[in-house]
Amino acid sequence: MNNRAMSWSSEVYALLIKAYPERFKGDYTQEMCWCFEDMCRDALKKDGSFGLFSLWLRVLPDWGLSVIKEHLEERGYRKAKQMETTQFNNQLTSTLALFSRALRDGYNVKQAFEIIVEHAPEPTKSAFQNLLKKIEGGANWFQAFGELGDEVNSDYWNQLVEIMKKQLDEGGNLAERLDNANREFYKELGDEAWAKSVDLEDGYDMEEHYPLK
Repeated sequence: MNNRAMSWSSEVYALLIKAYPERFKGDYTQEMCWCFEDMCRDALKKDGSFGLFSLWLRVLPDWGLSVIKEHLEERGYRKAKQMETTQFNNQLTSTLALFSRALRDGYNVKQAFEIIVEHAPEPTKSAFQNLLKKIEGGANWFQAFGELGDEVNSDYWNQLVEIMKKQLDEGGNLAERLDNANREFYKELGDEAWAKSVDLEDGYDMEEHYPLK
């Protein structure tokens, strides 16, 4: 009898978990099932079927409130991420303009990222800080560059990953590739022009060379 009650409870609880948001289920489903099964065993061992019934009386209200809470947080999370992606994209053409300028001025790729971290507004600053942390932790810079696209959820950045890949395969002038892509992005994104105020003390003629002038 207890085995049947245990099996039934586990199956029902697994169905209840399906009500949670996908992100939550991916992170916690297995752990929650294990925890619930342990609670069932303890309840059955202590008070038999009555103990299991009492456990369900506690679990169901908690489950209902938790599902509502997680869905509300999920909606807020998605809105926050969407807003962050929009801000990142709005800043992107200026980011690439500074990236290109740093490369033309003799800085390597990692140094160009450091310059962006120093001068960029949020959320671009934090995104590149995370990128640098991965590189300084031993990650391949191209891999870290690609992972940034998943983190900021930017289709434009994913296009840049393909440009970087082509650069690694074919060689050539990376700054020129960036400028060409940037002109295309500009048609859709415009330019916040935050990079125009950055002074690298390099004698850079903004009016003559800024790629989005």
